[in-house]
Amino acid sequence: MSALQFTSRRRIAQLALGFLVAVHALAFGAFVLRAQQLAESQVFLDARDQWRAGQLQLAAAEYQHFLAHYHVTIRPVLLTGSFPSEANAWFSLGRVEAELGHVDAALIAFERAGRLENDLGHRESRELLLQAGRFQQLIAVSKQQLTLEPDSLAATADLAAALLLQGSAQAAADQYVRAIALVPAFLRSHDPLWHGPLSAQEAELLNLAAVAELLAGDTARSAATCASIKSRLPAGIHLDHLCQAYLAHARNDDKATLAALKGFLPQTAEQKALVDWLDVTKPTDKVP
Repeated sequence: MSALQFTSRRRIAQLALGFLVAVHALAFGAFVLRAQQLAESQVFLDARDQWRAGQLQLAAAEYQHFLAHYHVTIRPVLLTGSFPSEANAWFSLGRVEAELGHVDAALIAFERAGRLENDLGHRESRELLLQAGRFQQLIAVSKQQLTLEPDSLAATADLAAALLLQGSAQAAADQYVRAIALVPAFLRSHDPLWHGPLSAQEAELLNLAAVAELLAGDTARSAATCASIKSRLPAGIHLDHLCQAYLAHARNDDKATLAALKGFLPQTAEQKALVDWLDVTKPTDKVP
C-alpha cells in the first residue's frame, strides 16, 4: 500500500470518527434539551394543579418561573410536541393573579397574552376592570381600540358598559345603539351560518340598551327597545329578563321584578352589577 493510499484511508477514518462523534454529541444534546423542555412543561402542569388545589401563590410563582425560562428552554428547537404556549402561560397567570386580587398584575398578564394570541384575555381584562370599578381605564382602552378599529363590536360594547356603570346612562345608551347596529356585520364575519330571528349578542345588547335608556329617563324608549326582543322571538322564549325587571322595578312592582329575573343568570360584570342595583330579594331568600 502506498503512502498516499494510507494517508487517504486514515483521513477517511478520521472523518468517519468525527462524524460519529458529532452525531453522538447532537444526540446527547437533543436528549438534554428534551429533558429540560419536559421539566419545564412539568412546571406548567404543576402550576395548573396548584391552581386547582387553591394554592394560588404557589401557582403564580410556578407560572412566573415557566415564563422566565420559556425562551431559553425552547431554543434552538422545540422537541416536545405538547409544550405549553407562552400565550397560554400568560393567560393562566393572569387568571391566577385576578383570583389573588392583584388587578394590575393580572391586567399586564392578559395584555401579554393578547399580544401573542389575538384577543386572548380581552374578555377577562374588561371583566376585571368593570369589577374593580376602573371604568375610566376601560373607557380609555375602548376608545383607543376604536381609533384603530372603528367598527369593533367588542370595543363599542365595552365602552357602553363602562359608561353605564360609571353613571353616564345616556352616553351608554347611545353606544349600545351603535353596538346593536354592528351586530349583523359581526355575525357575517364570525358566524356566517347564523340565520335566526335574534342572536344572543343582539338580545344582550338590547337588554342593556333598554336599561340604559330607562336610567337616562326615557321610559317610553326603554319599553319599546325591550318589547322588540320579545317581538322577534317565538312564543315561550324569553330573552328580555333584565330589561323587563328594570321596567317592573320602575313601576315599584317587586313581584314582577322578581318574576322577570327568574331563570336569569348574569354572565358579565355589567349584568351582575345591574342585578345588584335592583336590590330586590331573590325568591329563594323569601320567608314563607
